[in-house]
Amino acid sequence: MKKNEFRAVIKHLHMKDLTPKEIKVELDNVHSTSAPAFATVYNWVNEFKRGRTSTCDTLCSGHSIEAATPEIIDKVHDIVLTDRRVKVRELIEATGTVISILHEQLGMKKLSVRWMPRLLTVDLEMFQRNPDEFLHRFITVDKIWIYYFTPETKEQSKRRLLRDYYAALLDRFNNILNKKRSHLAKKKMLFHQDNARIHACPAPMVKFNEFCYELLPHPTYSPDLAPCDYFLFPNLKKWFGGKKVKKVESVAQSISAITHSYTIQPVISTDGRLLSSLLIVLKEPSRTLGPKVQETMFITNNIFMSKSDKLTSNHFEIWVREVHYPNVGSNSVLLLDSWTGHCPDIIQRNRPDSAQDIVLLTIPAGKIQPLDIFGFRLWKNFVKHFSDVVMLLDLDVKLYSINAILKLQSLTHNQFSSPRFTNLFKYAWYKSGYLEHRLREFDTPIF
Repeated sequence: MKKNEFRAVIKHLHMKDLTPKEIKVELDNVHSTSAPAFATVYNWVNEFKRGRTSTCDTLCSGHSIEAATPEIIDKVHDIVLTDRRVKVRELIEATGTVISILHEQLGMKKLSVRWMPRLLTVDLEMFQRNPDEFLHRFITVDKIWIYYFTPETKEQSKRRLLRDYYAALLDRFNNILNKKRSHLAKKKMLFHQDNARIHACPAPMVKFNEFCYELLPHPTYSPDLAPCDYFLFPNLKKWFGGKKVKKVESVAQSISAITHSYTIQPVISTDGRLLSSLLIVLKEPSRTLGPKVQETMFITNNIFMSKSDKLTSNHFEIWVREVHYPNVGSNSVLLLDSWTGHCPDIIQRNRPDSAQDIVLLTIPAGKIQPLDIFGFRLWKNFVKHFSDVVMLLDLDVKLYSINAILKLQSLTHNQFSSPRFTNLFKYAWYKSGYLEHRLREFDTPIF
């Protein structure tokens, strides 16, 4: 209800000799949280007691009278449509008054430095009737330029997407959609895109008819109705800000890394051996995988989930109890960095009777973990080699999927477990200053 309507109800109940408290109870019973506050009810009851009859606000002294005639409204509308970045001050200079016209008469608000009309389409009404079904069938698409170097300041690219490429992109998208969402094959997909010229070319339109997509009409460009512009692309640009990449493949891998990240924890001995299985922590905001993913996922006891893809103290405790102690001898030195999750209390309370001679050493700030200074560099190059081959040969392998991540890391761990790479890890210990003698030669995992 509007303010005037609430005041009319208060006036009616006051004429029935109800007290302000009783009126407040009546309003709360009907309107709950939208009812006016008791102070408001009390003030208006006093106004009516003093003889006031109108429920409308009176004009304050000095308040300027705004003339919103049809001619001025049309003039403001034309100016805004001509230049959507026009300032309110400029409109006031041209017409005299614009605030109520923009917000009340034209129903506009400013988004992304542009004036936009507030529009509610038939598609949004469809969403209200059956939200789950609508979201399954609703697809949106947009484009963004990723530069080899993305400056931290905002730049507008003037290059355009070729229509033939966009049509081919729709072919690839339809194939992927049919594989990933096979249960929607018999349903008409709702396809959303903006009003860019490339989207309205004949070639893409032929593809929409071929795939039986229902193309949703897009109103005057609004960031509220373009999810990619509203959230995805700005975060991509923030992540790439200030970074340099040299290859197209590197850009694709970087974009994949934004949404698919994980932590691995291998264990190496000073004689160059990989001990135990590889601990993997996957990034999952809910800290668990969905039932459909679990049906096809390769799951073992060394795979964990966390909200930030980082190793937690709970993960470290499990690793100490079930991985570390069962795979080391009774006399050994455990070298850890100064991360707070490597709590000495965890080491002590999980120490078995057979491991009393294990000594814990924490690396001071001036030292570097052997894996950080050299081991992980080769590990990442090995994984990157597979990614480059998949991209260059255009193989139908989705390395960003959870199963592919787990299999590739398992393959990498098995590869480095070979005796031919023991000198590689010994060199990591040498580079960190823990071994005195430099190794002359060692094999690398890239052939």
